[in-house]
Amino acid sequence: MVLATPTYLHRIVAVRLGVEAGTKTALDEVKRILAVGGDQDPLTGLIRTHEPRDDDVKQPDQCRRVQITQ
Repeated sequence: MVLATPTYLHRIVAVRLGVEAGTKTALDEVKRILAVGGDQDPLTGLIRTHEPRDDDVKQPDQCRRVQITQ
């Protein structure tokens, strides 16, 4: 017969609340990062080069670097 140490309910609740708080914090950070969206999207980069159809119309090239890396 193996005697196990008793598990108290308050310990289980404390661990559960700690895990939930950490998960909520991480999820809120991800939501904040992804909520930027549109042209301000920090997860995508962009390089555009323009070749004019006519000699008199010239547009500048565009470049946006990825801001967030994991």
